[in-house]
Amino acid sequence: MKRPLHTLPIRFTKVAAKLLVAFANAVDFEGFESKWIEAVGTAWIGGAESFAESQRAVRDVWEGKIGGAQAVSWGLGLIADRPEYQGSSMQLIRVDWERSSLFLTPRDLNEYMWLSLLQYSQRLGICANHGNDCKNHYFVKIKPNQKFCSDECALPAQREFKRQWWESHGQQWRRKRARKKGGTTKGR
Repeated sequence: MKRPLHTLPIRFTKVAAKLLVAFANAVDFEGFESKWIEAVGTAWIGGAESFAESQRAVRDVWEGKIGGAQAVSWGLGLIADRPEYQGSSMQLIRVDWERSSLFLTPRDLNEYMWLSLLQYSQRLGICANHGNDCKNHYFVKIKPNQKFCSDECALPAQREFKRQWWESHGQQWRRKRARKKGGTTKGR
């Protein structure tokens, strides 16, 4: 398969990753929108119903239930007319003749979120602690093998790993340490 001649890389700041995580984990539309309108500088077009529909689609992509390329194309209105964008004078793709470039300009918070999903598509993670007290089931990985959304969520697994290690190797470790110090271990 040939590589495309030109690509339009999406390069948002870290705010986009935070927006994406907040969107996927949001429990209510109003709380999410009020926080992010100021941060991104644009509102969500389409209201709570559109928000819930997009959130379901994003979570399905995140969990691998549906294909990301098709979902992002749908979310941006590239393969189906989205009623929210009909009659809008703003265009998602803008031509800059002077710079010989195409620019992606999100028209609203929804498009910003879908473009963020595309940008971070290779780093989406679901917290291994999501069945317990995790508040951010969906997160953007910092490291490729990251399993937990935060240090707080990793703590129970770390404690269990250490407990098992000490159970298996603790006695041997104590003996070795005692020999180095020249002492003995009593009853261990």
